[in-house]
Amino acid sequence: MVTKGVDVCSVAHLGRSVNAHQRAALEARGYRCEVPGCGGSPGLEIDHIEDWHLTWRTMLDSLVWLCRRHHLDKTHRGWRLDGPPGERRWTRTPAPSVGPDPPGLPAAAIGSLALP
Repeated sequence: MVTKGVDVCSVAHLGRSVNAHQRAALEARGYRCEVPGCGGSPGLEIDHIEDWHLTWRTMLDSLVWLCRRHHLDKTHRGWRLDGPPGERRWTRTPAPSVGPDPPGLPAAAIGSLALP
């Protein structure tokens, strides 16, 4: 892909949606789900690797094609996609820690405590 006057890799904007230059670069990168081992192409969606509401930026290297199933897994089921294009890793985020056990009580006893 040759563009004239636009550095596609450096294009960023504060909007959530991709602009025309970014979409063209995404399509040139390949129209397939970027989760390793998937490669599906029907019904692809463009997603931000890092949640947009945290970064407020839309940049090419943080945009990915995801099939519907993997988009739902990422959005609602604790999965994430990391790494640069061509080297993506699909991993499950760890469950949040609930903190240490209260002092003086064995872990087995905590589940059997009854509240008054």
